[in-house]
Amino acid sequence: MPEPHIVIGTPNLSSWSMRPWLLMHDAGVPFGQTVIDLERPDRRQRILEHSPAGRVPVLKTGADLIWESLAICEYPAEATPGAAGGRPGPPPGPEPGPWPARCMPASRRCARRCPWISRAAG
Repeated sequence: MPEPHIVIGTPNLSSWSMRPWLLMHDAGVPFGQTVIDLERPDRRQRILEHSPAGRVPVLKTGADLIWESLAICEYPAEATPGAAGGRPGPPPGPEPGPWPARCMPASRRCARRCPWISRAAG
C-alpha cells in the first residue's frame, strides 16, 4: 500500500487542515505532505490540482481521495489498527463503503453542527 499523502492549507490559517494532520502525526502513521500557501493568489489552482472539491485538507491513499476532515481522521484507525494511541482499530464487521460515499455524510454532519461553514461555502 502506498504511503498516504495529505495536502493541507497554511497551518496557522487552516485549523481544519491541522486536525487530521495532527491526528495522523500523533498516531504514528507515516505520511507525506504538501502545504499550500493560502495567501498566494494562485491558491485555488494549486488546491484544484490535488482536490476536485477545491478544498483542503485532502488525503491521497493510492487511488482514493479522502477530502473531509472527519473522514480523514477515520483513516489511521482503519489503516493501522492499534496505532492511534494504542486503541484498537474498528470493530469487526462488514467492510466500510468506499471513501467518497463516506466523505459525504461526514460533510453533512459538519454542516449541521457548523451552519456558518455551509453558508460560507455556498
